[in-house]
Amino acid sequence: MLTCDTKLRKEANDNGIEVHGSVWVLLALEKEKLIGKQRMIALLEQIKLVNNRLPMVEIDKIMKRLKEN
Repeated sequence: MLTCDTKLRKEANDNGIEVHGSVWVLLALEKEKLIGKQRMIALLEQIKLVNNRLPMVEIDKIMKRLKEN
């Protein structure tokens, strides 16, 4: 299941349903080389602006890794 909703995520996890969010989608796109580093950084910056409930520390680590490589 793909959701960023905390309540839905908890309910799905409680019922044994695999759950992922928007950061996972972007990481999957990067892994499969469907988006480049610069596009990935831009998308991460954009989602940080529109959703303050995202894992910001994790996003910052991903962006740092992308900028260093």
